[in-house]
Amino acid sequence: MAAEIKLFLCVILIFFTLKCVRTLNNDNNDADVAERLLILEDLLAEMENIVLETDVKVSEALDKLDDSKDTLMRDVSRLQNTAAKHARKSYKKSRKDVKKELSYDSTILKEMIQTVENINTNKIVGDRSDEIVEDTSSSEIISNQTQGTLDSEIVQSEDMSESRIMFKATMLTEQQYHPGDTIIFPKTINNFGEGYDSDYGIFVTPRRGTYYFTVQLHLYGGRGVDVGVFVGDECITWTKMTPYHDSCNNLAAITRLNVGDVVYVKQLSDPWGKVFKSLKSDLWNTFSGVLIR
Repeated sequence: MAAEIKLFLCVILIFFTLKCVRTLNNDNNDADVAERLLILEDLLAEMENIVLETDVKVSEALDKLDDSKDTLMRDVSRLQNTAAKHARKSYKKSRKDVKKELSYDSTILKEMIQTVENINTNKIVGDRSDEIVEDTSSSEIISNQTQGTLDSEIVQSEDMSESRIMFKATMLTEQQYHPGDTIIFPKTINNFGEGYDSDYGIFVTPRRGTYYFTVQLHLYGGRGVDVGVFVGDECITWTKMTPYHDSCNNLAAITRLNVGDVVYVKQLSDPWGKVFKSLKSDLWNTFSGVLIR
């Protein structure tokens, strides 16, 4: 806009100069100096009016430009608010999907455990019936075999309890971690199979099979963090936790493991300050796992 104004004024000056020269050349007779001055004053007055009109037009153009800028800023603000609303709706929808998936996984896990218990119960009842039918010839033999069967059942039950693999650990203090750090849950609530190491926050697989792991972390509102579950150097699942308010966030994974595989929770991003909130409760920040078969 400024360059166009300068060009316009230059054209006016050139026009003014040519007009002055033409006036002087046409005056073959020696005119009065006063008359020439009057002509020059008229020309200068015309030029001044043109400059004033140009200033008015420039001012109007600048006002329109300011109005356009204000309109654009309002549109940008409106778009930002709309984007924020969509982001909040997407976050709420993703939370509902995660809760639904966790509920579905929990149902499958309960059904698997119930199936295993039913199989073991049927096996024990079947063995006991076979032993009673086969040894009906003597009450003394029946008594001995029944006692032996009961002893065997007790031993088998104890073996099943000892062979069960399950752990749950919690974090009671607010710790600050950095990207690549293992999140340690130092307090062990239960540790059947002795696979979880509370000093290092890792679970070392004692038996080959399919395992189910869950992670729950209570975060301060507005302090997001990325967290993943790792087997060795491989990330088997991760999530971006970005709560608007203080809340618990969950992560779950089902995977097939071999003996000696190391499972742990790792922080993947670098938030500002502490993000994990704790009020010395066993229920807020937890890491757990179970062998399902």
